[in-house]
Amino acid sequence: MYLCSPFMVNHEKLFNNVDHKMIAEYAFAQGDNVELLYADKAAMVIRRDEMDSLSGCSHMFNNIGDAYAFILNCENKRRDVFFLAVLPDHYYLLYFNFMEGTLDVIDNMILSPNVSVKDKYGYDFTKMLEAFGEFYEDKKSAIIFTYETRNVEMRWKSNQNKHDCGVFLMKHMETYEGQCQKQWNSGLEKDNFEQMKRLLVEYCGKIITSEVNEERKRMLKMARKWSKINKF
Repeated sequence: MYLCSPFMVNHEKLFNNVDHKMIAEYAFAQGDNVELLYADKAAMVIRRDEMDSLSGCSHMFNNIGDAYAFILNCENKRRDVFFLAVLPDHYYLLYFNFMEGTLDVIDNMILSPNVSVKDKYGYDFTKMLEAFGEFYEDKKSAIIFTYETRNVEMRWKSNQNKHDCGVFLMKHMETYEGQCQKQWNSGLEKDNFEQMKRLLVEYCGKIITSEVNEERKRMLKMARKWSKINKF
């Protein structure tokens, strides 16, 4: 038996015009926690309880971000080099900006005035550089060790939202191409919590309905059946 998601019910009016609402209703429904909602050729999988981390009070499971990165790569929408920095309580992006010769930190949180970029992110950059060097054995891997780190400024940066870093991460990964702040149109608004709720529903749907999802057809069938029974 599957029960309606409290998150979807409590915020139902927000999702009237949101794409993939039907899919999210089924994905966030309370039922078989280990049901497989997503699987791809890169051996990444997402279970129901993991997808539900988008709608719950905990941080998004990191495999959701990994799956979305894989989807973007398969759709040829991203040819840049990103690394997803996954901390116990926060996610952000590290980006190789070959055009500017910088290593860009793309973080929705504001850096404290008394903390330097190196002190905050230095360890992560070191690990990223090591990984890049192992993956790319060419001149480019040597050049990036000379890059300066840059904390990218964004109009929507804020320390008020410490929960939706996973949603920020996916939107940043989808829209950032090394451009300056004035040219970067992410569509994000500062401290717009309703927008975050709509986005997490959209991303849930985008991931499940992606052509790379080997569970896509089954999920669409189950979601339609769920929608008919529950009249959503």
